[in-house]
Amino acid sequence: MKRALLSGMLAMAIACPALAQPASPAPGTDDTGKADETIIVPGNKTTSEATHDFLKNYAAPAPLLGKLTRWDRRNPVCAHAGGFPSGYDRFTVNRIRDIAAMVGAPLSRKPDCKTNLAIIVTRDPQGLMSEVRANHPDLLGYYQSNAQADRLATMRFPVQVLYETVTIDPNGHIVRDTRFGDSPAGTGDRLRDGLTSAFWNVTIVVDAAKVDQFHLQMGALTDYLAMVALSQTDNFTPCQELPSIASLMAADCATGGLATAITSVDIAYLKGLYSNDPERTPIIQRGGIARDVEKSLSGGK
Repeated sequence: MKRALLSGMLAMAIACPALAQPASPAPGTDDTGKADETIIVPGNKTTSEATHDFLKNYAAPAPLLGKLTRWDRRNPVCAHAGGFPSGYDRFTVNRIRDIAAMVGAPLSRKPDCKTNLAIIVTRDPQGLMSEVRANHPDLLGYYQSNAQADRLATMRFPVQVLYETVTIDPNGHIVRDTRFGDSPAGTGDRLRDGLTSAFWNVTIVVDAAKVDQFHLQMGALTDYLAMVALSQTDNFTPCQELPSIASLMAADCATGGLATAITSVDIAYLKGLYSNDPERTPIIQRGGIARDVEKSLSGGK
């Protein structure tokens, strides 16, 4: 993301009142503690069925390639946050970096790295989205029509994420995923075609007014932001049956999926995403991740 663009977006967000000051935790600390390791599969579902539903409800493949997208070592995570209460911008970035390191997502170690993950809190989220739509539509991610672009730029959830993705070919060439872009050629292998889907820019817009209504502690919000920053979804309010921070924004969730911290299921999902071969077919990738999640459900056995 260009520095001028990032500065403009943050200025627009900070010009409006940001999130209400939470009571705890203090900046630089975490209120989540350890994730609850006790997993109960609801109803009569098997762990395999529950895992299948979790992936189906949360995971979204890259629209162009159809594979699960992740951060790549050629464009490691470089996060910046703005609009949080005093001191919490850094807290949010540090928490995301901690979780990224825990699950094996590549992180930039350069202090002056180019921001490619922007988390922006604002009380005018639609104004921010409209600015992106009008002047920086590449940040919206892949779309095939103006109608699709308009939908991507419509703020419909308390937290919404724009994923700009790329395809990396067997020779390491990076091609932006756009309707006008070239289609990289794979190896022709039906099981491992050499093509990888990766994040290029991720922009997270937080509606301060709606988030305030949830009365969330900062630790819960930052864990949710880490989940959607490190893995692609198009369902920002899933009501999961398995305990997951992904359910945090679900207004009416009567099942066991509600959590106030990132859970062992979430960590298993993210670890599976970053440890499984990104060049494999979507079915093989999902199968490998599902096995990692099922392993966590059975206590690692």
